[in-house]
Amino acid sequence: PLLSVSHIYTGIWVRDHIQCGTNRQCLRSSEQYQEIMSDLHNIVPADAYFEFKRKNSAFGALDETVAANECGIRKRQHVIEPPDRIKGDIARVIFYMHERYKLPLQSSLSLLTLWHKNDPVSEAEIERNKNIDKIQRNENPFISNPSLVHNIEP
Repeated sequence: PLLSVSHIYTGIWVRDHIQCGTNRQCLRSSEQYQEIMSDLHNIVPADAYFEFKRKNSAFGALDETVAANECGIRKRQHVIEPPDRIKGDIARVIFYMHERYKLPLQSSLSLLTLWHKNDPVSEAEIERNKNIDKIQRNENPFISNPSLVHNIEP
């Protein structure tokens, strides 16, 4: 599949929160938007076609009647449920964006906490966190200290 850059915490959610206009307007006029959208903790590779379809979706839980695609992702209308093996990774990115940039959670705290608990931090996540820290000079504290999740307020 063709890969593209994906933001776990989408640009649409960021623009809605900081109210800077379109993507182009925000990139031109908002240093805050530029900083948020360039944060490496929030950027992952994704299937380009799926990323296009995900644009206006929120993370959530779907029932078993919704079939998963070849990547294990289930989607119905504007709700998307990632595969179990990456739910915790996604939750920890959303927690990080919420705490670092004071952005709204965009999913329920209880659902994200469950995802975090059921998909604990992996060695690959730890390694990625260390590599980003070397480049960006900050880490995702929910990876290095997973118990911090219990301090999050919605």
